[in-house]
Parts: sequence; structure tokens; C-alpha cells
Amino acid sequence: MKPLCKILSTTALLGFSFIAVAKDSSLKNTILVPKGNGEYVRVSSTTINRPNVKNAVDICWEDPLKGPSCFNGDTREVYPNPEKTKKSD
Repeated sequence: MKPLCKILSTTALLGFSFIAVAKDSSLKNTILVPKGNGEYVRVSSTTINRPNVKNAVDICWEDPLKGPSCFNGDTREVYPNPEKTKKSD
């Protein structure tokens, strides 16, 4: 059976769960985020350029449990999305 999508980028360890970055014509820029009960939610992803690092791009998404999140491909860490968590004055 042909897989539905190819895992192109990376898999990040999030506690006991993981996210999978999938890219396919029907699932373009989709992130599979674990719900914690063995099920996953498909969410759309974006990218941001990491400040002060040349050619560094992080993958970001709206995590249904943790809010706006990003994945740093170099350190393999997940952090809050700074563009979505900025507070307006």
C-alpha cells in the first residue's frame, strides 16, 4: 500500500509523542500534532526566518493544546511562536 504522505523534513520528540512534518500534493504544509491519546490533529504550518541566524527557517503551527508553536530544526526544540505570542501595547 502506498503511503499517504512522505515524511520529508524531520520528526521532533515531544515528551512521549512526536510531530511529523508531511508534504504531499493533498497535504501541503501539514503538521500532525499528537492529542495525547494516540490520535493526531492535522494543522496547517508556516515558516519563519530565525533572527540573527543566516538561512535558518523554523516550522510553525497552531498547536490545539499548547498554542502557537515553532520547531527549531537545528536544536530540535519546540518553542512558543514569537510572532503569535507578542502582546500589543
